[in-house]
Amino acid sequence: MTNGFFANKNWPLVLGHRGVPLAHQENTLAGFRKAIELGVDGIELDVFKTRDDRIVVFHDEQTERLTGVAGLITEMT
Repeated sequence: MTNGFFANKNWPLVLGHRGVPLAHQENTLAGFRKAIELGVDGIELDVFKTRDDRIVVFHDEQTERLTGVAGLITEMT
């Protein structure tokens, strides 16, 4: 890659996937801060829009895996 955001970086790039889920709950500020502390080149995260047009950071379309409560992010308010 000769231009763009990572043009001056050595490859491979190191990305914090959802932060550092082994250290903190995934997709949390604590996880993102830990990834930055560890020196990652970037952070990968997922976003959804709720039924009332709010943006939330959450990996799964459904909430049950992380919250224990079944539901779709896109149907929540």
